[in-house]
Amino acid sequence: MIDIREKLTQLLIRIFKPLVRILLRHGISYKATAEVLKWCYVDIAHKEFGINNKKANKSRVAVITGLTWIDVKNLIDNDVALMDVKPEQFHRASRVLTGWLTDKNYLQDGQAKIIPINSDSNNQINISFENLVENYSGGATIRSILDDLIEHKAVEKTANDQVKLLRTHYISSSNKSEEQAIDIMAMSVSDLINTINHNIKAEDDDLYFQRIVQQRQVPKKHLPLIHTFIRERSQKLADEVDNFIGALSHQESTDCSENKLDRLGLGIYYYQDYTNSEKETNERKT
Repeated sequence: MIDIREKLTQLLIRIFKPLVRILLRHGISYKATAEVLKWCYVDIAHKEFGINNKKANKSRVAVITGLTWIDVKNLIDNDVALMDVKPEQFHRASRVLTGWLTDKNYLQDGQAKIIPINSDSNNQINISFENLVENYSGGATIRSILDDLIEHKAVEKTANDQVKLLRTHYISSSNKSEEQAIDIMAMSVSDLINTINHNIKAEDDDLYFQRIVQQRQVPKKHLPLIHTFIRERSQKLADEVDNFIGALSHQESTDCSENKLDRLGLGIYYYQDYTNSEKETNERKT
């Protein structure tokens, strides 16, 4: 029977390999990666592995992480968060949409107003897309948010330089921009691992939904049909989930103190792996 530590080692290899390909392509060295991993070990151990719901002290962090006390002290005392995690572009865009739908200045009869793109200094309330981005995006530029929302068909520009809301929520999709693709990967991988970690510890009635559908030895000639089927059906499900949650989220609440989650959602992705079958084919040829 395979030891759990051996299983975790195999897990690390499978996670690290595709990640290392991206890191090497962008010149991120092993040493730089190791420093990030060191900080993560200290941060998690310090905040989550204390006793009696208290933060772990430096000595305990050093023991359970295997790092030196000096390393732990430097990372905790200096609060070395290597970099503050920047909100992903699609999170920024989503916050702008949320502001548009919840800020009473941007609503009329419960519906989102059509608003001018640029601010008007003569307008005291200053209702504009530019002001909306400034108040709700967390520091993004108006052009980046507008282009992004137009690309994802969440808004459209009108003939008189105004913006009209088309979709209440932002749905991220595959994108050729490597920067956004990396943002999506960071969120998706982190969310999937957190879901699996929750399910390992949770009771049966508190499990998060998580499924994998897998078929082996599928003829490649069927790939175009499979791609089309999965893309169309998955997009339909994504739209239904988005509309359902969005409708609930934006119902007017009478309780201002109501607890709210930062975010929740459903991730869907397609995968294929033909490495082993190609390897077997090449071996037969030789």
